[in-house]
Amino acid sequence: MKIVNPKIKKCEEKSLLDSCEENDFHNNKFLNNFDKPIIISNTIFDSCIFEKIDFSNIKLENIELLDVIFD
Repeated sequence: MKIVNPKIKKCEEKSLLDSCEENDFHNNKFLNNFDKPIIISNTIFDSCIFEKIDFSNIKLENIELLDVIFD
């Protein structure tokens, strides 16, 4: 399988913390970091950008990542 560059269109900036209850993200850009632990589960991230996110306080359970950039 060949890995290709993600196909990301114009992204809407969003807070991952405020959006934890959502289960489906498309064309979003997440910029914030967290002081307290959060859990994100049963979620799809499609065409999203995570910029300057420290994942040490984020627990990911059963997530799907499609065309995602970690910057």
